[in-house]
Amino acid sequence: MSQLPSPGSGLWAPALLDLLDRAEELGEASRALEILLAADPGATWEDLKRLTVGQRDARLLEVRAGTVGSEITAVAQCPECGAGVESSFNAEDIGLARAAASDDGEPQTSSVDGHEVVLRAVTAADLCEAEWLSSPDAARASLLRRVVVSVDGEPPQELDDRLTDIIEAELERLDPQAWIDVGLRCPNCDESWSMSFDPARFFWEEISTLAQRLLSEVAVLARVYHWSESEILAMPAPRRRRYIELAQWDS
Repeated sequence: MSQLPSPGSGLWAPALLDLLDRAEELGEASRALEILLAADPGATWEDLKRLTVGQRDARLLEVRAGTVGSEITAVAQCPECGAGVESSFNAEDIGLARAAASDDGEPQTSSVDGHEVVLRAVTAADLCEAEWLSSPDAARASLLRRVVVSVDGEPPQELDDRLTDIIEAELERLDPQAWIDVGLRCPNCDESWSMSFDPARFFWEEISTLAQRLLSEVAVLARVYHWSESEILAMPAPRRRRYIELAQWDS
C-alpha cells in the first residue's frame, strides 16, 4: 500500500484506527457508511443512507483513491487451471466515477412481463436493513418489498419467481454501477471469465490491513522511544517507517 494521506485527502491514520474500533463488528452495509462518515464529517447518516448503491460505491472509491491511491489490483484464481491472476483497474474503468453514479434514485415505471411496475433503485438504507436477516433469501425478499412501490397500481403482493427475476434485471438497469463484473484472462491457459467486484468489501479489507499495520508500528515505536500514540500517528508515513527500521536495527 502507498503512504498514508495528509488530513483532508482521504482517511488519515487516526481515522483508520477509529474505524477499526468502531466498524469491525458492523455488517458490510453499515460499515461502508461509517467509512464515508469518517471521510466527510459534514455528512450525516441519513443523507448517506439515501444514496443508491452505485452512488455509495463511487464515493467509497473516491475516499479510497485519497487513502491508498486510485489503482485497484484484484486477485482471483483461474477456474480452469487454478493459476493466480491479477487484474488492475480504476474507478473510471468500471464505470464508478461520481458522474456515472448521479441518478437521483426516484421511482420509475417499467413494463415488466405484462405488468406496470413502479420501482426505485436499491439504496444504502435498504442494504443496511437487510444485512442482518437470517438468510440470503430473506434479504432478497426484504429488498424487493422495499424497492417495489406498486404493481399495476396496487401495493405489491407476493411476487412469483419469474416476475422477481425480471424486476431484479430492471433494478440492475436503474443502477448499473451497483453490479460490477471485472473481466479476467488467464495468462497461463487463456481462460476468460468475469469476477464480481464489491468496492465496500474490498476497501474495508484494505482498511483493516492498514490499521493493523499501524497498530504494530505504534506498539514498536511506543515501546522503543516512549512516544504517545498521537505523536506516532502524526508523523508522515515515510518517517514512521524509518523509525521502525531503526528500532528493529537497534533491537
